[in-house]
Amino acid sequence: MPDTSSLKYAHLERELRFLLPSRPRSLPVERTWRITDRYLPETGLRLRRVEEEGRPVVLKLGQKVRVDGGPRAVAHTTMYLRPAEYDTLLVLAADELAKTRHIVPLGGHRWAVDVFEGQLRGLVTAELDLGADGERPDELGLDVLADVTADERFTGGALARTSADALADLMGEHGLRA
Repeated sequence: MPDTSSLKYAHLERELRFLLPSRPRSLPVERTWRITDRYLPETGLRLRRVEEEGRPVVLKLGQKVRVDGGPRAVAHTTMYLRPAEYDTLLVLAADELAKTRHIVPLGGHRWAVDVFEGQLRGLVTAELDLGADGERPDELGLDVLADVTADERFTGGALARTSADALADLMGEHGLRA
């Protein structure tokens, strides 16, 4: 576990992650974009492509380092890439996932609601970044099935390695069908 005072270039993320029964369609959506993540095996590195209608594609390489040993708090560093740099890294072996992210303003917070695609179709999660202080809200304002913040199986890298059958089992634990 790194000393947080030495994470000069990193942004500290303290996130809560929840499993939702479905995308909450009755709530206002501030922004929507499509994300393709490629997690490089045996590393904390993620290659990300972000597409939002009417805006240039954003390409970046990120690294997440756990601060407290669990998935809740991470130091996140991002490098923005030019297309040639992204293409160079694209040839590396990686576990991939795709999702559509909806930013939902609710209860004074901005929730990231992720609707997954491909082998993860049927999975919907919501994340809330609590900032450096990590103060959990008293009222969530979303219909959640489970708090999966501490469940390693719901981290991006683990989900990218999850098959459709494993997802069905995982969701079945929470009374959902994939």
